[in-house]
Amino acid sequence: FFLPAEYASLNCCFECSVVLGRPCICLFPATDGICPECVPIFFPLPDPPCLVSEIQYDDPDLGWTTISSTLHVLKGTTVGFKALKSGGGSWPSGKPEWGGAASGTGPTTSVTFNGSTGDQSVTASCANTKTVTIKVFTLEGRLTPGDNFAGRSQSRLGLLEDVDLSFGTTPAGITVSQIGNLQWTRFSGSGTLFGHPTDGTGTFVAPSTTGATTLKLKIRSGPSKGMGPAYGRSIVAPDNATMRKAPLTNVWHVQGQASVGFLGEIFLQPTDVSFRWLSFREYRATGIGTGYFQSHSGHEHPIGSWVVIDLCNRATGCKIIALDEVREGPHSSPYSDGTFTWNIPWQYRTRPSSPGVSFTTAVQFAVIDAAGKMTISKKGAGPFSKNLNDPTSNF
Repeated sequence: FFLPAEYASLNCCFECSVVLGRPCICLFPATDGICPECVPIFFPLPDPPCLVSEIQYDDPDLGWTTISSTLHVLKGTTVGFKALKSGGGSWPSGKPEWGGAASGTGPTTSVTFNGSTGDQSVTASCANTKTVTIKVFTLEGRLTPGDNFAGRSQSRLGLLEDVDLSFGTTPAGITVSQIGNLQWTRFSGSGTLFGHPTDGTGTFVAPSTTGATTLKLKIRSGPSKGMGPAYGRSIVAPDNATMRKAPLTNVWHVQGQASVGFLGEIFLQPTDVSFRWLSFREYRATGIGTGYFQSHSGHEHPIGSWVVIDLCNRATGCKIIALDEVREGPHSSPYSDGTFTWNIPWQYRTRPSSPGVSFTTAVQFAVIDAAGKMTISKKGAGPFSKNLNDPTSNF
């Protein structure tokens, strides 16, 4: 005869059991293998001890899973818990009692961890108390632009901008394996993600067209599977540009001939993002002349070469790494009043195989008077003037 498992700690009196045909227990320690007093057990047996053997959580992939070490839970996660009874069987009414971050009675409960971060406990009690530790944490995605100049936007990106992706936690020092592995995903919009599927790092490259993109840092397994923060980014293209006379340069002129010119630096707008992966050029334009320049009408501005963009900064914007030689002349007498205008499309492209996209127009405007004085301006630079007999000067 054998007692149920929950009575395994009681001394079984074999001889009594054989004689009486019922399970018996020995009331006193046996001497030389002989029990001094055996007592038969009459069913129903008394209730076994109400002991909590372990606490499990409801894993999204694995179902009920034993908590054998600290369980890491993202703040805001709702976790289901279950207490197992030692020896199996059903719990007495109103047992176990849940405590710590949990509350209520019965074999299961759930907790939404919306409180402070750090260590919290979940307990289940009956004749004993079982405790598990829950570390509640917050997760922060870190999106660092490759061209992270001072004052730049952290919510907008230029076309084709690259962004380094990583993460941090509060409390600090929680590993990706404790979290349940991390992966950056493109939740919406366009762009390209490069990176490791489980370590929470990667690189995002903005698309070649404007729009909005949302990236999500997602937990891959464990109690907070599928959760994580999302970050929206607006993707913008160049929409304007300005020009200024290059520092430490002169206004060009040939003495005795109507002429004027300067070297211009070009800066793209908006100024709070980087366009360093784009290229820039001036496109074809047809000249418009009046008065002295009437015969110049129809002169064509040639298509320029594609040049590099770099040195982005918040104050002026990304710079075209080439100087624009802006000039008119030299012209011979007799002089009369007149104007000459080029409305020059400025273009960018995203890749060598891509067509140019016109995004603004640079008006190059020259004026001459009857005395041979010339004045010139272009896209916010100038006007700069030279009288006919001013000394010759180079750029």
